[in-house]
Amino acid sequence: MSVTGSIRISNAEKGVRYISLLDNALCNANWDDVPELTRKIEKHAPGRECLAIAARAEAKIATAGSGPASGTALKEVVDLVPQLDRAINSADASEEDTYIAAVALAKIYWVGKNHEAALRVLPDREPTPTADSSTPSCLGWLEICNVKITYIRISLLTALGRDHNIQDCFKQAISISSKTRSPELRKWTERLLAGVCFYYSEKALNSPSTYSMGESLRVFWAWNEFWSRSPTTPPAAQRGQLLRIDVPRLEVWRRYYELLSSILRYGLIYNLKAKVAEEVLTFPDEHFTPAQITEARLNQSRELKRIESTYETLLLSETKFPTATHNNTGIEEWVSHVIRNWKLMCGPMWSDAELGEGGKTAMGHTVLDVLYRAATKTFHSTTILRELFNVHTILGEFDLAMNAFDSYVEIIGKAKLRAAKTGKHELGFDDDDLALQTAADAVKILCRYGDSRQAEKALKIGEDIQKWLDAQSPTQQSEVDKHADDNYASSSKPLPRPTEQGVTAKTLAAAYRAIGQSKAQWARYTPATEQRASLQYQAIEELKRAEVQDPESIETAYALALALADTRDVSGAIATLRTILALHPTDTQEAEETGDWTKQRQLVPLWHLLALCLTAKDQNDAAMRMCQASFDQFGDATVLFGRPRSSREPELQNGHRVPHGLVDQMESLEKESIIQIKMTQLSFVELTDGPNIAVDMSDELLGLFTRLFGSPEQGRTFEKKASVEVEPPPTQPKSTLRSITGSIRIGNRHGDKLGRGLAAHTDGRQSAMSQRSTITGAPGSVMNDDGFSTHKRKPISSLKNRFISRHNRKESTVDSDQGRNDFALEKSYTNGDFSGSNGNSNNYSYNEKAVAPAIANADLGYKTEQPIEFNQNESHDHWPPPAGHEEEPPRQDVRMPTAHPAAAGAPELRLPSLHERRHKIGLLVQIWLFIAHLYLRADQLEEASGAIVEASKQAESLEVEIAAHDSSAKEFAARGWSSAKSIDELMADIWAANGDLAAARALPHKAMENYERALALYPNHASSIIDLADLLMDIYEEKIPAEDSKPLIPPLTATAGSLINIDGQIAPPETNAAFNPSAAIPQPRAFDKDPSPAALNRLAARDRAYMLLSALTRQGTGWDNPEAWYTLARAHELSKQVSKAKQALWWVVELEDNKPMRSWRSINAAGFTL
Repeated sequence: MSVTGSIRISNAEKGVRYISLLDNALCNANWDDVPELTRKIEKHAPGRECLAIAARAEAKIATAGSGPASGTALKEVVDLVPQLDRAINSADASEEDTYIAAVALAKIYWVGKNHEAALRVLPDREPTPTADSSTPSCLGWLEICNVKITYIRISLLTALGRDHNIQDCFKQAISISSKTRSPELRKWTERLLAGVCFYYSEKALNSPSTYSMGESLRVFWAWNEFWSRSPTTPPAAQRGQLLRIDVPRLEVWRRYYELLSSILRYGLIYNLKAKVAEEVLTFPDEHFTPAQITEARLNQSRELKRIESTYETLLLSETKFPTATHNNTGIEEWVSHVIRNWKLMCGPMWSDAELGEGGKTAMGHTVLDVLYRAATKTFHSTTILRELFNVHTILGEFDLAMNAFDSYVEIIGKAKLRAAKTGKHELGFDDDDLALQTAADAVKILCRYGDSRQAEKALKIGEDIQKWLDAQSPTQQSEVDKHADDNYASSSKPLPRPTEQGVTAKTLAAAYRAIGQSKAQWARYTPATEQRASLQYQAIEELKRAEVQDPESIETAYALALALADTRDVSGAIATLRTILALHPTDTQEAEETGDWTKQRQLVPLWHLLALCLTAKDQNDAAMRMCQASFDQFGDATVLFGRPRSSREPELQNGHRVPHGLVDQMESLEKESIIQIKMTQLSFVELTDGPNIAVDMSDELLGLFTRLFGSPEQGRTFEKKASVEVEPPPTQPKSTLRSITGSIRIGNRHGDKLGRGLAAHTDGRQSAMSQRSTITGAPGSVMNDDGFSTHKRKPISSLKNRFISRHNRKESTVDSDQGRNDFALEKSYTNGDFSGSNGNSNNYSYNEKAVAPAIANADLGYKTEQPIEFNQNESHDHWPPPAGHEEEPPRQDVRMPTAHPAAAGAPELRLPSLHERRHKIGLLVQIWLFIAHLYLRADQLEEASGAIVEASKQAESLEVEIAAHDSSAKEFAARGWSSAKSIDELMADIWAANGDLAAARALPHKAMENYERALALYPNHASSIIDLADLLMDIYEEKIPAEDSKPLIPPLTATAGSLINIDGQIAPPETNAAFNPSAAIPQPRAFDKDPSPAALNRLAARDRAYMLLSALTRQGTGWDNPEAWYTLARAHELSKQVSKAKQALWWVVELEDNKPMRSWRSINAAGFTL
């Protein structure tokens, strides 16, 4: 081989190597290496001069405008245009080199804003690959040029207004989204995808439709795929500002998140059946099974969480802590987006299964993490503090919520003081409307879930609200100086005005309502009797002011009517309730179409309150109809309680159950209000037909509890033997229980057989004033020759079997001359493991079927519905939505329909599991005690004893669980945030029921012992104080002995006349023999100066009764209790204080004249809130 050939081969090899190095330098943006490499290419590969010129031009463009010589660099870029023209038109240039040079030339024109020229020189097609191995290709740079051409063409067509030619470019852009092999390729691909995302997001936001939003979503999916392939930040290619083509990644992710938020807001889901790419979004309708909807929403929620996390990471990394004169508004806007999505996804339209592991609770804690991280990039942000209060509240973390609120009030208060001094509003703080609404929400939470301590704090917040309303605020709140060096409004000082003149009517109504609710709530608790009437009057005035501002507010009307009822203005309460009910007529058709039953749910306590108001006016028939109307407003019973599940229908879908009825979406207090209505209906049955018929229906009450709350065994981890003793019945009980007797008993209260008909415990206590219509026998019962009813009674074992075993029974029909409401409950049996903990530790299963009021019409007659099957062990969040509440299918329209009404609702509040269980078991204990008193009034003492045992088992098991959670004894006495009674109060109720049972068995001293135990646990227990005081005064009047006379110890062998009964217990002595006081208490002789010990005991009993009653009538538990005042009048009379006795009796008459059949407090455990 000749030397010339050897040199020629060497130059060719060098040319190939330098071309490869140039391709690598261009792809990796090593612009400093380009000049030297292009020089060597021109030397060793003279046929590639066009490539060298194009590469030199790319380097000049990339480095132009960086540094002091930027003007010279710009001139050099322009000077490259003639060279590129010649190179492109050269006959020796290859097709690939010409293609690369044309891209460089178009880029120069584009940078210089010569759009027509740039569009003219852009290549229309890619070069044809060459098979000549002697002509190496810059494959990497060619790929980048393809992306650059697409991006530049889109930019040019947009600038020239030729949008109709862009669609093909966008489709091409999406197809190249995964190219991330080199830094320059990543950079230009990211620029291209960002531009496409901007275009489609603007289109989707300006004209939202399923098609436009689906198109935009596909583009963002491509962006997300690109980002997942290129997680690291590519090196900055440009060092100058000449190109001006980069868009912030943060803005792209923000728009991606906004698009997903819009999809969520419109109620769209991902279409798993999509056959074309444009149909990726749709509405959930009948064409999708619940399992498919759950899967689609699960994918949707996962993507939203992933994009939310990515955007948050970028936002926090690019945001610095603000200076004293600036605010990070971007952080607060981001928080607002997160909260808005959280409210939608944790609302009634989404289930736990659709949110992934942990469900709504886990999502709430995730939002809390977002808020706390956002707080690290802000300073005293009222927005974040407000949302922390809201989210902690929804999660049932009330202590943390109030801590956030306290900080919020402190910051807002100081800002208002500064504004009052300067007359200027500060940047970054909530306006008056938001501050007042937040304070009103805090008052509602404290009054709804708190006890007396929280009620006192609510009163303090109400005072703060009043101060804010009276405070002077600048007139022009929107005039804010936006200069960076001034954090206040413009220097001109506007005329101040009261805050209440500058807020909206809705805000003003909420503020007045909160003030009224706080005063009315504290009036129930305050021990200062001289302040109670003033507080009640002020509360009514504030609530009336709220009603003027918002006359259609259901919550305001309820609070006002209840406050009026508390002050015995029953006529005013009835007028208020009728007005608000007339403003909100029942429209089931509209609710079925929209799926929004919020109004009907809010009206349930109002119907109950109206019913009790009518009972205070002796309009019992109308009251019964009002109770029924609370269910009639829902139309079909399946709306409220769900539809029966057929045997062929699968119980679970994806391991979860979707809610069936509205009750599965209700919180505990709403469910309790339904239970209370049923208890009132049973009281009506007792009033009209007698206690025996009411006892027959008591199993429906337990079934309704099971339907609403599930098995009481759920969540139970400890078992303990009940320690509350229940007195065994005497061998031959001599005491009988009369029907409802009344609260004012004239004459001897402990005459025949202790002389006392046992009244209903607490709320079940009936008054004589309400017994205007005499109760005879139940018309449906059979009378024997002696005139006594032979109606078959239900033993407690039978009742318990209905609640605990699989026992189907048809509902018997009992006629009444007055008739009864159609509230017979359907029995349906489900599986549950409700294990009791009696002495033998026998476990049994509670399999009572769920019940639903039959609310087809308002006529007064029973009828039986089909049973409803359900699994009580499943969470109430896992039931399917009511039939007919699905979204309407999308129509071919470019517009999006209005968002679902329920989507705007607040997320469902979820109490911690222990609080939920405290409320649930506390309510079950009250139900068993209610049933026990029905048995007592029906003279079924053994069954009453069994019901008390069941209540004791539940209370004891809850006590063990609370002890395991917190070993402090104060936890038993604390009511906490659960809106339920404390453990001590529940146990006091049980001991009081035992006392009532002993009194019914003519065992006064045993009854006193039980009442004493109740007061030891809960000193303000009203019924125990009243009954114990009665017995103490009986001792003073020598109607019963001061001490229980024990019989002599009988012989061990039981004979026919033995005092040992078959149970091995000593039978109580006969009490029907006349008691001779002189035989029990020695009479003092005339010359004795000091009273005898027996007389002193009698005086001590009378004085203790007076002290107990005097304290009770001053407390919130007894100030409006006519029984307490009547007994106090008796104490005054025995103390020879006739004038005070008359005053107490007149107060009794006033209380009894407007007393409902059940206590006002039985309507709603949430006090004056809804």
